[in-house]
Amino acid sequence: MGVWDGASVARKHGALWAAASELIAAVCPEYHWTTVSFNKNFGTPDGQGRRSGARHRDDKDSSHQVAMALGDYEGGYLRVYGTHGVTDVDTRNRWARFDGRYSHEVRPYLGTRYSVVYFQLVPPWDIDPTSLI
Repeated sequence: MGVWDGASVARKHGALWAAASELIAAVCPEYHWTTVSFNKNFGTPDGQGRRSGARHRDDKDSSHQVAMALGDYEGGYLRVYGTHGVTDVDTRNRWARFDGRYSHEVRPYLGTRYSVVYFQLVPPWDIDPTSLI
């Protein structure tokens, strides 16, 4: 698994990249994103047909994420462990901004769940070398 820069993705998946760009511009035009993730049935099955996503943190993010879930499913709330405690967010057919650098997970769900998650990665440098004079 690796990270592609926007230019290489645009060359390989131009139509999808353009559609993703238009979508986030319509929803949150001020958001500067570097990466988008499309997921189907994110998580691990429990043997009874339900899935859930493991609690994790996205340490390479540089800001909040913008996410939505779609599909024919029950459950599947986004749980965020933040500074104000634990919050369960229903992202089904609605956008949510949250900081993925805090622990979060997808609660158990049954059915087919899709998600779209926009985020921005930390630049690979501590100082922009091109800014040095």
